[in-house]
Amino acid sequence: MSMLDNLPGRVAVHGLVYNQENKILVMMRSQQDVDEANCWDLPGGGLEKDEDIENGFVRELTEEAGILAKNVVIFAAHEVDDGSLGLYAKADTEDIGITLSDEHSDYKWISENKLLSIKPASLHLRALQELVKTSKKSNCF
Repeated sequence: MSMLDNLPGRVAVHGLVYNQENKILVMMRSQQDVDEANCWDLPGGGLEKDEDIENGFVRELTEEAGILAKNVVIFAAHEVDDGSLGLYAKADTEDIGITLSDEHSDYKWISENKLLSIKPASLHLRALQELVKTSKKSNCF
């Protein structure tokens, strides 16, 4: 049993995945997405029962993009009004080929500066943008 099992809402992990050129993976939500169709987003999703946070992020990345992550670091958390918990990760990948799941229709690799300028569609992307802005000011990244 994990300490996360006692939370009242969903636990999800999303993150910044960097390629060898130090670009970040963003993926466009598919038209089937009820809330965020055709919006850019970061990889991630809900943890399964008794799933380790890092393993959950690696699983989500593999399911959504068909790539493997390494050097996964959880660096922040954000509690949402509904009682759910958003966790934020940073990871690297050496994989080049992306295989999108049905959840996404497109992808691209972008710079941190570009990440800060795209319109956030989701709460976790907005939160990560703020974390990146803050960390740039304090040289955390």
